[in-house]
Amino acid sequence: RAVGLLVIGPDGFLYGFTGQTAYSDTDPETDHGVFFRLDYQANYSLVATLPHSIATDLLVGSDGAFYGGSAYEYWGDSAINTTGMVKLTTTGAFTALGGNQGVLSPVPQVVGSDGAIYGTRSLQWGIAAQSSVFRLDTAGNFTTIHQMNNTEGFLENYILGSDGFIYATSQYGGTPTSTGTVLRLDNTGAVTFLHHFAPADGLFPVGSLAIGADGAIYGVAQFGGTGAGTVYRVDTAGTFTVQHSFDWPTEGGFPERGLLLAKDGALYGVTSSAIFRVDSSGTVSFPVFPSQYIWPSSPLVQGGDCGLYGFATSFDPATGTSTGLIY
Repeated sequence: RAVGLLVIGPDGFLYGFTGQTAYSDTDPETDHGVFFRLDYQANYSLVATLPHSIATDLLVGSDGAFYGGSAYEYWGDSAINTTGMVKLTTTGAFTALGGNQGVLSPVPQVVGSDGAIYGTRSLQWGIAAQSSVFRLDTAGNFTTIHQMNNTEGFLENYILGSDGFIYATSQYGGTPTSTGTVLRLDNTGAVTFLHHFAPADGLFPVGSLAIGADGAIYGVAQFGGTGAGTVYRVDTAGTFTVQHSFDWPTEGGFPERGLLLAKDGALYGVTSSAIFRVDSSGTVSFPVFPSQYIWPSSPLVQGGDCGLYGFATSFDPATGTSTGLIY
């Protein structure tokens, strides 16, 4: 079963990994999935059998390698994780980098303007007071640059802005009535609030952010607005605009996979049942509605052929079975 986000490797091909397909109560080293490559003629290649399961999306570092967080596993009744962050190459070489707190691996999120990787370390995922922002330099050194707190919330969905700062969201924090925040983070870990969400703005910003052609930050909120979630825009000065509120019966809704800035200058994303496009004027259209039995389940990625790719779940009503697919 393919999981996570497809990524474009330094060779221009699509890469991804599958999840665990077998499980053993006594041996945590059984079947951790595979690392694979896909070309634009849909030819699949097995790159490596994974020695440890991967639990996060992959990030391509400034060195062209793939970085991800390993999953914790069970030996009897005890959770273990001696692997931490992992590094993979296009040839399948696998390196355990460590850096975990407890059993949770570091989650790489973005490559900064300095070439280092920035991401999240947490003792309990989603709990701000037990989480921090880390920096991993090209020599493999982990540094904590910011300790999260309940005022700002749990930071995620990092992206590098055109101004060299890192932008992120949190689903809580900011003010007592806030339903999410957009924040700016510099390389030293200093945080600046850009916007606190109210219900009319959308409830709970989720998924990957995108930097538009205008340099503003674009994202989606899973619920709220005047319908079933929103597309929003916030510039680096904090000016916020709702670009679109989704109408559940006609457009799908509840977007949770974020946005992609494509080569045509438009932004693309997925709702529960459709692929949508946001043009430079903020107009939202819906170029693709898959079969009623196919549900997009990952963020989109644009391949070297300019096509959009992603994972989806397909349901066969005749057999009652579900399968994963790449489209």
